[in-house]
Amino acid sequence: MTFTALLALASGFFRMTLAGVPTIRQHIRDVFYGWWVLFAAISASAFVSGVGNWTLTILISPMSQDLGWSHAQILGSLTVAGFSGALISPIVGRIVDRHGARRIITTSLLGLGLGLVLTSRIQTIWQFYALYAFGLGLSSSAVSRVGAQAIASNWFIRKRGTAFGAIMAGSTISGVAFTLVSQAIVERWDWRMVWLILGLVVLLVPLPLAWLVIRRRPEDIGLRPDGEASTPEAQMGQVPGDYRATIGQAAYEGWTLREAIRTRSFWLLNGGLLLIGFPSFSIIVVMHPYFTELGVSAGAAAALVSFYAISSFIGALVWGMLLQRFLVRVMLVPSTLAYGTAVILFVVLGRFASVPLLYISTLLLGLGIMGISQIGNQVWADYYGRKEVGAIIGTSNLIRTVPLALGPLLAAGIHDWMGGYRPAFVLFAALCFAAAFAFFFASPPRARSYSDKGGP
Repeated sequence: MTFTALLALASGFFRMTLAGVPTIRQHIRDVFYGWWVLFAAISASAFVSGVGNWTLTILISPMSQDLGWSHAQILGSLTVAGFSGALISPIVGRIVDRHGARRIITTSLLGLGLGLVLTSRIQTIWQFYALYAFGLGLSSSAVSRVGAQAIASNWFIRKRGTAFGAIMAGSTISGVAFTLVSQAIVERWDWRMVWLILGLVVLLVPLPLAWLVIRRRPEDIGLRPDGEASTPEAQMGQVPGDYRATIGQAAYEGWTLREAIRTRSFWLLNGGLLLIGFPSFSIIVVMHPYFTELGVSAGAAAALVSFYAISSFIGALVWGMLLQRFLVRVMLVPSTLAYGTAVILFVVLGRFASVPLLYISTLLLGLGIMGISQIGNQVWADYYGRKEVGAIIGTSNLIRTVPLALGPLLAAGIHDWMGGYRPAFVLFAALCFAAAFAFFFASPPRARSYSDKGGP
């Protein structure tokens, strides 16, 4: 082929590309803006999750060896993060309900990014707690546990299962990247370079994206949830009939926080989520040292943790599809029993110290955790609606402080006392089955007295 022919071919391709630009722009405009808002929230949540559990599990051993800190001392940072995040969750929820999630998410990302950069220079344990733990706690509350959930609740109703599944999938995908990248940076440089690089990336990627894209609710920019066209019912201030059939009229209109906390289901749900929070918050953090203590190399252990993230991603897609077909209340108990069984198998198969069996047990654990994780996030909007969903989620996070703050520390304490993590995992499995018992009685609250008038 001559140079002239190549030039003509390149010119034709360039003209075709330019001709397609308006079409691409039109397709972008045709996409419901809620999906772009959700994408920005997912990006922010993925980075927060990535610099939290996924990265810390890789750095426990290097930091312990370099600084002389015990596993319990390092994991104590998650206790500080848990308490600090939970204490501000109700405040964050109120801010999100009144002003939207954009400001609180971008502010927390700014603090997290700067905190990680400074964490790369720490020398003492109090500096680690002050910079990393507080930054992680505040950003986890503002971004992952309140902000992203409120966005999914406000922008989606009929497609809420898909939206929450996407949030879960995004967080798990970050686990694949952050574990492998962190391990590679440690092997090339050291653990300090990990915190420095991640801090800079947080400031350059999710922070500006969140500020530019996120908006409070679809109604604020003339849209409807799920991108639905405005109906005569909605124009008259009435609840659309298809939404009423999907989640019930009371849940569509929404409960206030004061009304929600007076229902029995609110406390049963929180009790069950508190119990199941111990394994869900703790196992991932200690997974890497658990594998290495079984005789697996550090690189192979990082690959297993990354595979756990892939398994969780698959689980998020599966449970997202299930929750589009079945109501949350139907899936509460089965998902909890599935996760408890997966924890038991994780312990049993781990006794053989066989890498193939560890992959099998890790796969089951990743699939199992996504069910209760997504349902535990989505249940508040499905049970109590959008009206004060931020405040309800924030209050729930405050109540569930114990496993978030003390779970990893409990696992590390049992490890230091009994010489391994296996006894802690057995205890966590028992708590899962106790949580299923609580969820069995947590039926949706009975509709209070309401009028057909009024919006969400």
